[in-house]
Amino acid sequence: QLESFSFPVAYPTDAVRIREQLEELKERCGDFLPEAAKELVSFLRDEGVDARIEGRQKQDYSIFRKMGEKSITHIDDLYDLFALRVIVPSDTACYQVLGLLHRIGHPVPNRFKDYIAFPKPNGYQSLHTTLAHLPGVPDGIFIEVQIRTEAMHRESEYGIAAHWSYKEGGHALLAARRAQLQKALSLQPTAERRSATTPADHIFVLTPKGDVIELPERSTPLDFAFQVHSNLGLAFKAARVNGMIVPMRYELENGDVVDILRHSDPKPSPQWLTLLRTAPARTRLRRFLAERDRPRFIDLGRASLNRELKSHGLPPLDPDLSILKVFDGKKLSLAEREDILMMLGQGSMKTSGVFTHIDAVRHTASSPLQKKKQQIVRPGSLPLRLESDIRMPVRFAQCCKPDEGKRAPLIGVVNRGGEVRVHRSDCRMTKNVNPERRMRVRWI
Repeated sequence: QLESFSFPVAYPTDAVRIREQLEELKERCGDFLPEAAKELVSFLRDEGVDARIEGRQKQDYSIFRKMGEKSITHIDDLYDLFALRVIVPSDTACYQVLGLLHRIGHPVPNRFKDYIAFPKPNGYQSLHTTLAHLPGVPDGIFIEVQIRTEAMHRESEYGIAAHWSYKEGGHALLAARRAQLQKALSLQPTAERRSATTPADHIFVLTPKGDVIELPERSTPLDFAFQVHSNLGLAFKAARVNGMIVPMRYELENGDVVDILRHSDPKPSPQWLTLLRTAPARTRLRRFLAERDRPRFIDLGRASLNRELKSHGLPPLDPDLSILKVFDGKKLSLAEREDILMMLGQGSMKTSGVFTHIDAVRHTASSPLQKKKQQIVRPGSLPLRLESDIRMPVRFAQCCKPDEGKRAPLIGVVNRGGEVRVHRSDCRMTKNVNPERRMRVRWI
């Protein structure tokens, strides 16, 4: 009562904010706890368990303190805002009820505490579990269920002497409790054992509504967003994990509850590709980025190809991209021709080699391109001799510039356009060339 009266006086702004959020939640979900308790009592009775159930909502000041501890701003991110206390006759019944509850509701991993086997230092005993999708509870609401016996409940509610002694520094009692706890902890396994049915390279995380999402290990909140829906991934703004804002590089763990904050319009960045662990998410992001930047890449590719055409004395591209109409012997639609320009603009296709695929140029012996090549790189115009019966255009390589400085041994490399590039024999660019494309070349 003292906390309830003092909180609005000491922290008026926070008190009003929390009260408004609680009222909004009540309007959205109603007063569901009594009905959920009735359904649970009926279910346990049908299973042969006689239980008494009390419901409680966390008080305003307790909410304020918990939100401060967890660095959260909204009550929706609290997992223990609502609780049901299931009071049963015996310790055995506590564990029986726990199994039944996990059967009808979805337990949140890492939210189970066994304070019966391992009591708190102040003597508190109970089983705690957090459930989603519990019958009678609206979607998106987590319920903390506390399972205890009548004796444990009385100790929790009225065990003032033990509580007072612990808080005021009752050293003898505290030492005894700590010794009891140390003994209990020493009996626990020293390492967690992964379930035999759980893949070693996967984790399971939850949406705010309690739905389970399977992801590879080391996945980020961005992977989670794309796994839920690609549109959610593209609109990613930030992520809350277990109620706290985390960086995009945060690696999710089993049992994390992940809430994605989104932009109204997609604003993905190419840098996201380095953060994504899942291949489908990377593919979807690449596709979106390519579609978004398609006009810009097409313009870049058009400008690049026009420069190449001009250097060979050919006219620039027309609006229909007619020169690309037949590519490697296949007739292309306008969209497919634009795809080629986009690849040129992205740099995934070299402009200098595109003519080897264009039938309109490749099959025209008298084209300006062929004439220009013959004028500039005729073998007879260079002091070289090729050991080949086929006359091919020749050009000195720019990497090692064998035509400059002292004459050195040569080697020729036939490129895909049927042109011989002449290198110095020790040029590192020729080390990994296919031997079938090598040709002997010597100075005259």
